[in-house]
Parts: sequence; structure tokens; C-alpha cells
Amino acid sequence: MAKDNIMTNFIEKLDSRLKIIFLSSAVGMVIAHGMALFNKFSMYDDIFSLFTVGNTLNEGRWGLELMRYIGPFFFGTGEAYDSVFPKILGIYSLPLMAGVYIYVFFSLSVFLMVKLLNIKNKYLCALLALLFIT
Repeated sequence: MAKDNIMTNFIEKLDSRLKIIFLSSAVGMVIAHGMALFNKFSMYDDIFSLFTVGNTLNEGRWGLELMRYIGPFFFGTGEAYDSVFPKILGIYSLPLMAGVYIYVFFSLSVFLMVKLLNIKNKYLCALLALLFIT
């Protein structure tokens, strides 16, 4: 079986509500947040933290502090880590990448909520996705 047939079969087997949720989330995210996603707006904390992890726990950004300790745990420490990984896994400000993560996780959380509440109406699924993403 060819790769395109496998992908076509996979997409056809997906729940139609999932397709509606992902599509309406994508459209709503581009309309509501497109300017911030596709352009780089640097505020004080972004400029201040460009070359360091920056303010973490004192500003409620506990995820950054957690990542500071998780990185060396998974990738090791020492000369190889210090010379290679900060260049690859360095501190970057990528609003589009963050937006893609948010889009995927919010869409999946809306789908889980729709499945748990057994919502069948496709318009309501799209409205919930738009509500979550904006």
C-alpha cells in the first residue's frame, strides 16, 4: 500500500468533530493572534531575557525554571553539553513555535472535552474551539 493511501485512510478514519475542531482552531488563531504569531514584538522581559533564562519563579514562570534543570538531566553536562547544546537548544523567542504548541494542545483539550461531554453538534464543537483558542 502506498504512503498516500495510508495517510488518506488515516484522515478518513478520524472523527469529523476532531477535523472541525482543528480547522476552526487554526482559523480562529490566525484571525485573533496572527499579528503576534507572524511578527516579533519584543517587550522588556523578552529583550532582558534574550541571552539568559531570565526571571522565572519570581514572575510566575515556573516552566522556565523547570526546563533549566531538565535540559542537563536529559542531555548531560560537561564540555560537550556546554559547547554544542546551548547552540542547538539555546534560548530562543519563537512566537510561531509557541503558537503551534498552544494550537495543538488547546485543540486536543477541546476534543477531549467534546468526547467527555458527548457533544454531537458540529457548530458547538467549532464554537468551543474558537472560544478556547481566543
